[in-house]
Amino acid sequence: MYQSQIAELKQDIIEKGGFEACKVLGSFSGIEIKGVRKLPENINQGRHHLFIDLEDYRGLDYWIQLNNKQPFYFSKPKNEAASHIDIYGSANSVRIFGTGKPEIYSQTLTELNANHTSYGHSSYYVYAVKTNSQIVTPVNEALKTIEQIEELLKHLKGLV
Repeated sequence: MYQSQIAELKQDIIEKGGFEACKVLGSFSGIEIKGVRKLPENINQGRHHLFIDLEDYRGLDYWIQLNNKQPFYFSKPKNEAASHIDIYGSANSVRIFGTGKPEIYSQTLTELNANHTSYGHSSYYVYAVKTNSQIVTPVNEALKTIEQIEELLKHLKGLV
């Protein structure tokens, strides 16, 4: 996905913020996801992807975790969105981390749906920025366990 194709979506997020067709959960420290937009059909071209842009960053200092499993790095050329990730099903989640720096992380995006929905087509543009700010939610063991159970139930529903 080329930067020229997503320029309007990026500007819309900068001006209005907002998280389209997903939920944003949790705290962040060092990386803030500013917003998410579904890609219009003329840009999406039938793909099922997350196009993640971290302030035009490229390299291995930050990585993305999809569904609490796979790592993806910001390795795309400058003229493209920094990371392209295939998604499947309806219970996807994603979070950005600092490599070797557990104190650097973004919020978690959940309910990312690879299916065509009333929100548009099946790909998302995610815009994030590096920041010195943080909003850290106190960890409550019971709430953390409930969140993990909910994620596992969503995953199970996706398999069924």
